[in-house]
Amino acid sequence: MDWKSPNGKFQEMSCRKALLELDRRGLIKLPERKKAMTFRKKKSVSLMFQSPPLKAIYRF
Repeated sequence: MDWKSPNGKFQEMSCRKALLELDRRGLIKLPERKKAMTFRKKKSVSLMFQSPPLKAIYRF
């Protein structure tokens, strides 16, 4: 099986799903999960800065 996508990266989720299905059917035995993965929401960062007053010279 070719487990790479057209851009050359490995298709990890497809492989994991296939392995889980084989385990569910009893065709293979996967080791017990060590710990459930949790995904944390990234904290947003707001940047506050002061800019100096702008001076513009208009010429007509």
